[in-house]
Amino acid sequence: MAAYGLNLDDLRTTINNANQNGPKGTLDGPSTAYTVNTNDQIRNAEDYGNVVVAYKNGAPVRLKDGRGIGLGRRKTPSSAAG
Repeated sequence: MAAYGLNLDDLRTTINNANQNGPKGTLDGPSTAYTVNTNDQIRNAEDYGNVVVAYKNGAPVRLKDGRGIGLGRRKTPSSAAG
């Protein structure tokens, strides 16, 4: 993501904003008001990969455009030695 000019704080903030569960607004009538709720929580790796983290030259940059998204842990050279 550094190639796109994004740092870890940019990614953390964007992912947090995309992964919300809470009221989205209200519908106010003459005698009744309703709260509109939706669940925007991300539930799997594919959904995380589709999160747009920036726009570069008018095109969306998605999280999956980085090194890859997956479940579990990835071995790094330092963890593989141990």
